[in-house]
Amino acid sequence: MRRLSALVRLVLGAVLVGLLVAGFVAPYTALAGMGAKSTAGYWNDLPSEVPEAPMPQGSVLLASDGKTRIATLFKFNRQNVAIANVAPVMRSSIVAIEDSRFYTNPGVDLRGTVRALTATGSGDSVQGGSTITQQYVKNTLLLEAKTKEQREDAAGRSVSRKIREAKYAVSLGRKYSKDQILEKYLNIAYFGAGAYGIQAASQRYFSIPASRLTLPQAALLAGLVQNPAAYDPTLHPEAATTRRNVVLDRMRDLQVITGAQHAAARKAPLGLKQTRPKNGCITATQPFYCDWAVAALRQDPRLGSTPAQRDKNLLEGGLRITTGLDLGKQAAAQRAVDAVISPEHRVAAVSVSVEPGTGYVRSMALNRRYGTGKGQTVFPLPSADSFQPGSTFKVFTLAAALEAGLPLTTRLPGGDRYTSRMFNNPSQGYFSNAGDGHGSNLTLVKATAESVNTAYVQLQERVGTMAVADNALRAGVRSIKTSGKGAVGEREGSLTLGTHETSPLDMATAYATFAAHGTYCRPQPVVKVVGPRGAVLPAAGPQCKETIAPAVADTTTSVLTSVLQKGGTAAGKALRGRQAAGKTGTTDNEAAAWFVGYTPQLSTAVVMADPRGSQRYPLHGVLGVSHVYGGTIPAAIWKRVMDAQLAGTPATPLPKVDPGYVLSARATALPDVRGLPEKEAVLRLKEAGLSVTVTPGKDPDVPAGTVIDTSPRAGKPMATGMAVTVTVAR
Repeated sequence: MRRLSALVRLVLGAVLVGLLVAGFVAPYTALAGMGAKSTAGYWNDLPSEVPEAPMPQGSVLLASDGKTRIATLFKFNRQNVAIANVAPVMRSSIVAIEDSRFYTNPGVDLRGTVRALTATGSGDSVQGGSTITQQYVKNTLLLEAKTKEQREDAAGRSVSRKIREAKYAVSLGRKYSKDQILEKYLNIAYFGAGAYGIQAASQRYFSIPASRLTLPQAALLAGLVQNPAAYDPTLHPEAATTRRNVVLDRMRDLQVITGAQHAAARKAPLGLKQTRPKNGCITATQPFYCDWAVAALRQDPRLGSTPAQRDKNLLEGGLRITTGLDLGKQAAAQRAVDAVISPEHRVAAVSVSVEPGTGYVRSMALNRRYGTGKGQTVFPLPSADSFQPGSTFKVFTLAAALEAGLPLTTRLPGGDRYTSRMFNNPSQGYFSNAGDGHGSNLTLVKATAESVNTAYVQLQERVGTMAVADNALRAGVRSIKTSGKGAVGEREGSLTLGTHETSPLDMATAYATFAAHGTYCRPQPVVKVVGPRGAVLPAAGPQCKETIAPAVADTTTSVLTSVLQKGGTAAGKALRGRQAAGKTGTTDNEAAAWFVGYTPQLSTAVVMADPRGSQRYPLHGVLGVSHVYGGTIPAAIWKRVMDAQLAGTPATPLPKVDPGYVLSARATALPDVRGLPEKEAVLRLKEAGLSVTVTPGKDPDVPAGTVIDTSPRAGKPMATGMAVTVTVAR
């Protein structure tokens, strides 16, 4: 019976071979018991186009230079490569051992198919006989399979699967050139040790690109595809050597190589030089930046409308993602941080720098290495809401006061202690000052330079708690909430003293808003995303909008310069040869200490705290300093970071105080009349005692007769009789 079965299958094979060439397989399928369809109809009903989606390959994060790799992110270790960049000896090796008639067969090896059919004893399974084209089809179907049933069907050996595979192969042979098919095959094949595709395999086993493979190396890799586990040279070197030599023998027999080449290659050692692929942020050169960038990308709608789509595109889409990380600035910041506090110290020091006007995060440095050992952490200290910002939060109270029309000559009682009748007082029943801040009858400038807590609580009473919270939100402190759980309360007098935890990234971003004349830019990790075929994804680019009036922002900046001058809490920490503005911050019991400051080109936040728990492990006595305030070690780190990062950058002056804020009497804040009808807007401005001029303007999104803008902008302090120009849509 077995001989008869083999004879039947031989006949079937001959029929199949003939009909494949003619484009029909129905006699074979009918004889195989596959149904009552007409012979030609069955073949014609089979799909001819194999579903070819882009092959999964990893994405790379690059520094701002667009060249230097920060990290590789992948589910499959694959790097697609053009056939021209694969060594010719690799191409000939794989063809020799897998499909020696590849360049002459129509996608199905007729003789091989007959041989496979006659070798199969009985039943409806077919063994062997696959060409390179058929193997590519099988791998593609496996790759596209979404269910267990689809995977089993793609990997099975049934006659029906063989016939479908054959038609796909013939169709591919008509659609692509042989070199195109070989390229696809070499990129999809699995070579073991987690390496998909010839480029990844070359790197994995020999640490070279596929273009530089030698004959012994190529023969070894060609031999792996038949059984990557059994012939894995890292685990089974003897079996791998034997299999390599089988490939070399086949190449000699086919006269692909000479006898001398064959003999020399057989004597060659395996010569492995392994490179284990680096995957994910844990192996990144800048892991903390990578952590933050990947988290942001997983929210980026350009990568997909759902989390699953975004993850798939990130890990399998072969993207080249250029980030905003400036390697020069990163190295400078890292050196500065490490020079002050060693990685083994219990206290963490974190520095984050943001570029005003773009939101690109140029550096994230901290005196910790990424890991779980001593002096290491995997917690995202630069971007997590982990520490109270202390008096660095006063900038938002100052800006809110200017928005309310208070001039810089406004006087605040201050004092050593202050008990509020509007706010909830601390447990001791009063607000007090840190360090030497204890002045009385202070101007806004003096209260800021000396960071007098009692004066700032009094200032918050005048402008309102929610106005301070709103200003912080508009500047970029995303951790502040005005509703829901954890929201700021009206009676929360300590808000101005920075009691709500935030991140160095948020504070650097918020101060960058003031550096950019009131224009908030969402912190950005990505400059450009390029797909595997070179297409540039629609760029998000800087996402910026004016959230604080320029006059308010610039005047705030001018006040913050006093912090770095004589009498300020960071006196002696001014930058070399350039103007800067900033603010110190120290939380209760010296749990955390901050300095946040900026120039027009760069905003940097520095914080020091013990990440085990800043309240339980305060900064007392750190580095021999009895009391660590924001103006001591953090300001010293900030100066080191900024001086190093800005070296070679031309100095740019900071803006000056807007004249409207130096009025000796209380000024009136210019009302915001944008969006109002012309008559209503003019009436409101005149009621405020202002002189009004109307000028026409154009805005297709605004109805005619509606106010588009005013000059000066809303919020600027205005004395009675001052002129305002109102632009109205015509």
